[in-house]
Amino acid sequence: MYELAVFFHILGGFIWIGGLLFVQSFWHRIILSDSDDAARSLYDAINWSANRVIMPAALTVLVMGITMVSVSGAWAFSQIWVILALVLFAVSAFGFGTWTDKLFATALLRLEEERMSGAGYRAAAQKLIRVARVDGFVVKTILGLMVFKPSF
Repeated sequence: MYELAVFFHILGGFIWIGGLLFVQSFWHRIILSDSDDAARSLYDAINWSANRVIMPAALTVLVMGITMVSVSGAWAFSQIWVILALVLFAVSAFGFGTWTDKLFATALLRLEEERMSGAGYRAAAQKLIRVARVDGFVVKTILGLMVFKPSF
């Protein structure tokens, strides 16, 4: 059971982090785009990827991580690196996730209803890139905790 959980934990981590990097490249494409239709298509692709690939991968990482700690005698929920990883996961998922969803929904609404100008959707994409970079740092910090398992 432990080995299977490790496999899916690592696989989920690859997909989660890779998906975040992939989505950031789409934000850059939106900034460079001069077409409302192209921007809308990229926003749709980001939304699809986030809901069907990135979020399930992140949840897989969480569930398999909890499973590994539960079935292994080597790890415990009282270890500081486990606590920090869970707290940072919550910050990423609920903090940045909620904030990004609001920014994303606002950008989509403006693009759809107001036919946002090129400057408008570029500005929205730049805000989302800034949030994504901070969230990416948080996720990479979680990865560092998983690899190095500091005990302080």
